[in-house]
Amino acid sequence: MAAGNEEQSKTQGGRREITVGRAKVRMLQMAAGALIAIYFVVVAAYAHGQKAELRCTEIKTDVHTTGNDVLITDRGLRSLIKSEFPTLIGTPLSDVNYDELEKQIEELDVVRRCEAYPTMGGSVHIEIYQRKPIMRVFTGASSYYMDEEGYKITSLPGMRTHCLVVNGHANNMLDPAPLIDLCRYINRDSFWKSMIEQVYVTKKHEFILVPRVGNHVVEFGTTAKMEQKFDKLMKLYKRGWNKDEWNIYSRVNLRYEGQIVCTKR
Repeated sequence: MAAGNEEQSKTQGGRREITVGRAKVRMLQMAAGALIAIYFVVVAAYAHGQKAELRCTEIKTDVHTTGNDVLITDRGLRSLIKSEFPTLIGTPLSDVNYDELEKQIEELDVVRRCEAYPTMGGSVHIEIYQRKPIMRVFTGASSYYMDEEGYKITSLPGMRTHCLVVNGHANNMLDPAPLIDLCRYINRDSFWKSMIEQVYVTKKHEFILVPRVGNHVVEFGTTAKMEQKFDKLMKLYKRGWNKDEWNIYSRVNLRYEGQIVCTKR
């Protein structure tokens, strides 16, 4: 009987030791967790303090282009920013109003969207997404570009972009929407984009297309039933003319419903 009690006592003692051991482990884990939390708070506070003390030492730029179009280079953008914001270099990073910086840069003709933010190295990083012009409009001795939204982009030295040339009476159009629709349609189709190089706007605000191939012009008229007109022209180019007929016509008229009128030289 005494032996049984002794065995039972040992078992209970072992359980108490296990329970105490587990409690100690839990306490150590909680203490370690608390120390880790304190460590991260201290590090974050230190990093915040360090960041607050950092001053802008450099302006870094990143220009996102579309295709081969270059409306402004990284170098040009940095030069412009330094000119417009001469006190940016040396300003504490925490004092820079990045929203205002983005807003002012987005006022540039070539900029569709801007993102500005500080870096851990002490520089202000500025990313811009440039606009995508779909036409270049010539007005006498000057010219400007225009994107799909009808936004005018001032033509500047060093711009490199290949898009439709528009001339004639484009500036007299009270509503440029038909011209934008026509140029957008041409630009979005690989065949027409490679085929049509110029759009002439008449006094009546109708359109004449100048192809790259052949010695003719296309009297397109208005943009009414635009897709049907391009379909007719496509059939003429691909199935209507043989190789000898490309240079014997001076004009192709698409104004008439259901037919194409070709005028020989």
